Amino acid sequence: MRSKGKQINARISEIRVIAGQYRGRKVKVLDAEGLRPSGSRIRETLFNWLAPYLPGARVLDLYAGSGILGVEAVSRGADHTDLVELSARAARTIHGTLIDFGIDNAQVHTASAEQFLSRDLGPWDIVFIDPPFAEGPSASVLRHLQSASMVTEGAWVYVESPIESPWPMPERFTEHRGKVAGGVDYRLYRVSCS
Repeated sequence: MRSKGKQINARISEIRVIAGQYRGRKVKVLDAEGLRPSGSRIRETLFNWLAPYLPGARVLDLYAGSGILGVEAVSRGADHTDLVELSARAARTIHGTLIDFGIDNAQVHTASAEQFLSRDLGPWDIVFIDPPFAEGPSASVLRHLQSASMVTEGAWVYVESPIESPWPMPERFTEHRGKVAGGVDYRLYRVSCS
C-alpha cells in the first residue's frame, strides 16, 4: 500500500500561484498525456495584460488541465470561475485544489469543451483556451464563443497554441496582444458579438 502511494505522488508535481490572494500556494499538476500547464513567465505576462479586467469578472477556463489559469484568475479578483476538464482524474485534482485553498467561487465541470458550452451557462467576460496542442480548439468551440449568450460584448479570449501552427481565429476575434515563448504562441483577443 505504501509503495502505491509513493508511485501516485511521484506522478504529481506542483506549480505556484504567482500573485493575488493565493500567491505562493501550490497547485497540483498530474503527469498526464497532453497536460501542459502554462509556464510562470507566460502566466505573468497574461495576467499583467488582464489585470484591469479581472476584478469582478466571470471567467471560463475551458481546457483546465491543472486549473492554474482559473485559480490564478480567482486569486486576482475574478468573481466566479468555471473550470472545464474532460479527464475525470484531472478534474478531481482541480476540485481538491479548490477545497485546499478554500475557494468557493469556482466550480469544476467534468465535460468536453463542446459539451459544456452546449449547456449555455454564460456569458463570461474572460475565456482561457489552452487545449492539448495535438488537439487544438474545435471550430464549434470557437463558433460558440462568438455568441452573446456565451461571452459579454468585448470579452477577452486567451489562446495558447504551438508556435509552428497557430490556430486560425474567427473574424470576430480581434488580436489585442501576442507573444512567443519556448515554442508556445500565446495571444489575447477581444470578441465582438455583434
